[in-house]
Amino acid sequence: MEVQISALKINRFHEKIYLVNDIADLADSIQKDGLCDKIVIDEQNYIVSGVRRYYAVKKLGWEKVEVEVMNFDEKDENQIIIAFNKQRVKTNREKLNEARYL
Repeated sequence: MEVQISALKINRFHEKIYLVNDIADLADSIQKDGLCDKIVIDEQNYIVSGVRRYYAVKKLGWEKVEVEVMNFDEKDENQIIIAFNKQRVKTNREKLNEARYL
């Protein structure tokens, strides 16, 4: 499904836990190879996975982006965000933020 980038929102929990960095390299990669993974959102258009991709395509001037809508119980949202970020290379601060939540 394709949505307007302007309709997407950043989850507050994600902002508390993770930093947004290295967007320039990601934007270059997306411009060259396209968006390999869809941004995952909930039913209210909050990004569950793909915040860095969101900022990269926004920087590239895209107006729309492919997303996958995920339905889940709201009480599980924070745990799902952490699970989506398991593969991510994290700073010590991000690891500490996750540990505090868990």
